[in-house]
Amino acid sequence: MIRVVLYEPQELANIALVVRAMKNFGVGELCLVAPRDYDPYRIEGIAHRTRDVLERVRTFAGLAPALADCVHVVGFSARGRTAKRNVQRPREAAAEVLELAEAGPVALLFGREDTGLSNAALDECHRVVTIPTRPDYPSLNLGQAVALMLYELALAGGAETTPLKPPRREAPAAPAALLEQLFVDVERTLATIGFFKRRRRELILRTVRELVHRAPLDSREAMLLRAMAIEAAEWAGRARCSTGGEVLRFGSDMTPDARQLLLDEAALERTLQRMAQDILRQTSDPSLLVLIGVQRRGVELASRLAVRLAAAGHDVPRGAVDTTLYRDDLEVVGPKPLVGPTGLPVDLGGRDAVEVVRGARVPA
Repeated sequence: MIRVVLYEPQELANIALVVRAMKNFGVGELCLVAPRDYDPYRIEGIAHRTRDVLERVRTFAGLAPALADCVHVVGFSARGRTAKRNVQRPREAAAEVLELAEAGPVALLFGREDTGLSNAALDECHRVVTIPTRPDYPSLNLGQAVALMLYELALAGGAETTPLKPPRREAPAAPAALLEQLFVDVERTLATIGFFKRRRRELILRTVRELVHRAPLDSREAMLLRAMAIEAAEWAGRARCSTGGEVLRFGSDMTPDARQLLLDEAALERTLQRMAQDILRQTSDPSLLVLIGVQRRGVELASRLAVRLAAAGHDVPRGAVDTTLYRDDLEVVGPKPLVGPTGLPVDLGGRDAVEVVRGARVPA
């Protein structure tokens, strides 16, 4: 049995830190010798869920009764002493403590916060342990010193071999085919954003491969990275048509707070009207445009904008694209194009694009 003995502790908070460390490492016996302040209720308020430790705490008026039944006493001191002592480091002491604890109680004796253990108290000890710290600042907080020694005891008792908690969801290693798909997606995304303009493509892609192989990735991680790359490429693709057309950006006053604007119907009507006017003013032939509605709300707004353009004599086709990725889609990663009300696919057929709303979402 291992017993922690605090000799004349001065601060209630430090006792609480010791109690918490004892609970962490499974040491249940605490003796307090002449504590200046001790209130179990307040200590439990600092060291939560430690009532089982506090219910076994014993207090003593003097040191001798607290150590009377111990077969081995280890004192802790940060200061060098002129008297010759049996000095140990924590790791060396831990092995001996565990061995002797099988024969009877072993006490770990810690002194008061301001002066530590007196020489008289150290005379009661079979060993004196000094925790290695910087010589110019050697003193540890009482709770820290106790926690360090209990940690060494846990290691000596084999705690380091305890298996770590496995992840909640295991995934197999990513096969080579999946990684190749990932590399293709990353290359497409980097090309879309112009990353290779001033960099050598093959060197960059080789580095990407090295990074991925160094990880290594499991299948879920690889699919997640694929999803990120595909989404980024699709998002960038809406800023530059894959068919070569340039995106005409209107309705910039819908940012930065598109959500609030969408909640204000009158302001939204004014914005749509200005967007229609901008399109007619800045585009020589609106029939060469296509309105792209992004997400459900964007499809609705694209339709309303098309009505205004039709009233001005221009029948502008419209389409829709949904770029939302769901967890269930990871097996078949990628945005799923939708067909718009006119039957126009997302392939813009050489037309330029007007992106109506960038995935703005409003409460139902």
